[in-house]
Amino acid sequence: MSRCLIIVAKAPVAGISKTRLSAGVGTERAVEISRCFLEDAVALSRQITGCQTAFSFWPVESAPYFVALHPAALLLPQRGESFGARLHDAVVQAAGYGYDEIALLAGDAPGLSAQIIEAAFSSLADSPAVIGPAEDGGYYLLGMREPQPTLFHPGIAWGTHTVAAQTCAAAEAVGLAMATLPMWYDVDTAADLARLHADLRASRAHAPATYAALERLQVAGCRLQIVD
Repeated sequence: MSRCLIIVAKAPVAGISKTRLSAGVGTERAVEISRCFLEDAVALSRQITGCQTAFSFWPVESAPYFVALHPAALLLPQRGESFGARLHDAVVQAAGYGYDEIALLAGDAPGLSAQIIEAAFSSLADSPAVIGPAEDGGYYLLGMREPQPTLFHPGIAWGTHTVAAQTCAAAEAVGLAMATLPMWYDVDTAADLARLHADLRASRAHAPATYAALERLQVAGCRLQIVD
């Protein structure tokens, strides 16, 4: 079995990445924090045994940034009209390289442990698919042994609080067994970021680049303004 961890990411550019977070902490800080999220995701991927890192990235012209971030990573530019189509295409591309344990990892869920990712891949020995549900109703990880088009069907309401439930329902409808990982949370707003900072300080999460950035902001007198 060969593993591929696909980090799903937007380039850390103003107006493209973390626009909701920008409303709470400002555009420049949001871009810096987004960059740190990706650095932590790469550091996490390096801890996974026998795993090839890949980026499913947007926009396509940001390829040089991702090459510099991790020169050994596979580059899988996002293609497709819907977000689901783009995710499915990333899995298809990875499978085309010969990988048969493929996991999509959200680039905005820092703090995850390597043990969670290892558990995701280990679960694929017994189940054809695995999901890591997020508290907002989406998922931070979706893994499979081979491309599963049904998990990305057009009826899934991408970007809503029903994505994980609809994905699990789609799997059940075709008899596709799916393992489940512990719940985690995305970081989309200033409130989420404040929570992450507290978890990092208490060692309930691990994201060193993000933690360093948040500590720098605090030393500089920048408070996380919660705006929802």
